[in-house]
Parts: sequence; C-alpha cells; structure tokens
Amino acid sequence: MRSPRALAIGLVLLAIAFMSAMDAAAKTANAALPVLFVVFMRYVNGFISAAVIARAIGTPWPSRQAIGRALLRSVFMLATVTLFFFSLKLLPLAQAVALTFTSPFFLVFGAALILGERISSRAVVATLIGFSGILVMLSGRLTGSDHGAPLGYITALASSVTYAISTNLTRRDTARDPVPTMILAQNLALMVFSVPLGIYAFTPLSLNQLLLLGALGTLGTLGQYLFAHAYALAGANVLAPLEFSAFLWAVAIGILVFGEQPTLATLAGTVLIVAGCLTVIRASRGSTSDS
Repeated sequence: MRSPRALAIGLVLLAIAFMSAMDAAAKTANAALPVLFVVFMRYVNGFISAAVIARAIGTPWPSRQAIGRALLRSVFMLATVTLFFFSLKLLPLAQAVALTFTSPFFLVFGAALILGERISSRAVVATLIGFSGILVMLSGRLTGSDHGAPLGYITALASSVTYAISTNLTRRDTARDPVPTMILAQNLALMVFSVPLGIYAFTPLSLNQLLLLGALGTLGTLGQYLFAHAYALAGANVLAPLEFSAFLWAVAIGILVFGEQPTLATLAGTVLIVAGCLTVIRASRGSTSDS
C-alpha cells in the first residue's frame, strides 16, 4: 500500500503539472485576448469546476460567514492572478515563473505582520540571497541577453507580494473553515469580483478560445484541490521544495511551445532564488519546532 507521504508527493507533482499547463494556456490566451478578460474567464470556469467537484465530494455550500472570510483573500488572489497573467504576456514563461518563487520571502514578513510570527536572522539572509537572484536576472536585461519588458518584472514581483498576503490570510482562516469549503467560497467570490473585468474587456470568443479558457479554469481549480489534499497528508517541509519543479515545466513548455530559450542570467538568477527559498523553508521549519 502506498504511504501517505508518497501519495502526497505524487499529488503535489500532479498539481504542479496542472498549474504549469494552466500557465501555458494563460500565456497562449493572452496573446490573442485582453488579459483582464482572460482573468474573468479563468474564474468563471474555475467556479464552475469548483462547484462540480464540491458536489462530487459532498462539500456543503459555504456559510455566509465562510463567504465573508473569503472576500478579503479573494481581493488579493484576484490581484495575484491579474498581475501574474500580465507578467506572462510581458516575459518569457520560465522567467515569469522564476520571479514568482520570491513569494516565500514576502510570506515570512507577511506572517510577522498578519500572524505575529517571529522573523529569524536566517530568513533575512535567505531573503537577501533570493533578491540577489533577481538582480542577476536584471543584469541579463541590462546587458541585452534577456528581452523581457521591465514592467513584466514589476508585475511578477507584485504578484508574489499579493500571493504572500493571500496565503497568510488563508492560513488564518483554515482554523475556521475546511479547505474544500474555502476553495468553493473563494472561487465564488473571485468570479463575482472579476465580473467588472469581464465587462470592461469583453471580447467575442471562437470555439477554440472558449475551450482553451475552459481548460484554463479547470486546470487551476484541480490544482488547488490537489495541493490541498497533498498538504493534508504531508507537511510543507516535505512538499514545498517540490514546487520548484514548476521551473522545469516552464523551461520545457517555453522551449517546446513558445520557442523561448532560457538565458544564462535567468538560470543563474533562478538558482539563487531557489537557494534562498529553501533556506527560508528550513528556517521556518526550525522556528516552528522551537515554538
């Protein structure tokens, strides 16, 4: 019989594959459609998928209180996805994904502000290492080896900040709501909040575009459920490092689908960012053990 830890690892790797496919679908859609309309359709289809999954697994409809708690999380998650989708339009896929690996740094400092957790000196050093990776990537832009738009760097990093805030709010709310209920409530709120984006950027869709956007929403929601189930079976110290395999998917998809060759500056910068992230994860694990 497969151990819970092995099952959790398999679920996380599958979730990362789904999320990587979602990124590729978003980048493809962004090339032909307004980014804001892609975000809207992501959450229309995401809510439909979440409702179907919730019914299949017997998740009750969220209470008014659960939906209320999801509102603030959803504001930051909507900002995260919107900013990240803009970065996908402006940057090579691998570079955009690598820059989002900075979220653990913001997560640590956000946890101090929102949850009152202590920041260790090791986490500060790790953050400096990670941000040196960003400087390496920027050096590639300055020397002309990288051609990503400067605004893409800003939107990718901003999406890491809003994601870290959303994650800390999620950690706070898991004490009150089951994770499947939180996913359903959040997808409902995100669909409602994204309606103005859809109205503003409305674009008629071909059948192929409709299918692509349907896959985009479904992949994202499936990834959420797989991540949630995996982290219920094993701790973050085991699973979090696996999330960096998303960069391998981004490189492979970038080469095979979009013809994007990662530069030396992107690869070197990613190594530094991942090294910093792994140090943050170990530091967080250590502080948890101490407490």
